[in-house]
Amino acid sequence: MEPKKSYFGAASVVFAVLSVVLPIAIGAFFGSRVENETSEQAKAWGPLIALFATIIVSFLVVGITSFLGSLSGLLALVRGERSSWLAVVGLIVNGPILVFLLFVFAVMQANGG
Repeated sequence: MEPKKSYFGAASVVFAVLSVVLPIAIGAFFGSRVENETSEQAKAWGPLIALFATIIVSFLVVGITSFLGSLSGLLALVRGERSSWLAVVGLIVNGPILVFLLFVFAVMQANGG
């Protein structure tokens, strides 16, 4: 039987890139919104609010992309796709990110957060 095309492996790598690039883009987005504020109160509290918003949104986005990337990588390995190195690279990047986010979530739950 011929190996299958590497759709899931490529998706895993794409999700790995998104897991790294999207938090930077989210931080730039919220940071640029703060720079455009004109009121004194917004200039005082804006950076802190932008930082918290960046952290929360980044955690959510990275959690979703790393989960989908890990799932895609596992599916690629199980299916026996032609370019298995794509799945391995995706799992190497997405796996530790997902484990870290699950650890943070578990610690928050244990501390009542």
